[in-house]
Amino acid sequence: LAEFPEPPSGTQSLIAPDILRSRGLALQTLGRPAEANAAVTRSLSLRRDTRGLIARAKLAMQQGDLALAHDMIDEAAKLSPTNEEVLASEVALLFQSGDAKKTLAAADEFVRRSPGSTIGRVMRIEALLALKQDALARDEVDALELQVADSSFIPYYRGLLLARANDFAGAWHEIGRAHV
Repeated sequence: LAEFPEPPSGTQSLIAPDILRSRGLALQTLGRPAEANAAVTRSLSLRRDTRGLIARAKLAMQQGDLALAHDMIDEAAKLSPTNEEVLASEVALLFQSGDAKKTLAAADEFVRRSPGSTIGRVMRIEALLALKQDALARDEVDALELQVADSSFIPYYRGLLLARANDFAGAWHEIGRAHV
């Protein structure tokens, strides 16, 4: 915050929205939500773009205002329907709301719109695990491995699935591979 002071009122600086957005996220981290909201709202008044809308949605989610988060994500999705951060935010919001079926539907849509996204696959795996659909989660882990063979997510999820199947020795073996 000290290194990037708040831009003066009425500024025409092209980077002012970026500074305000970043200040808002920093203020939230410092436990100053009202100031965080004001900074990001001011950022959006200067430039209403996907990054700003997602920043505001993240603040709203952290503050428990899921309705506002939903509105911001919807607006961002209209601007950038295939943006991975928008898609991930949609899934995260549904996950936070506790609706596992809608979370899975959103994760499915994420993977459909961005099939090469590691984050989309991971979010789909998490949704399947939450629904205790381990066989489908295993298939998704296989798909992730085809996409990114050296991902540390692979041994983690394989180990988790083995543990859920009561194969604890196999689980430890898989998880140990992540540190090799």
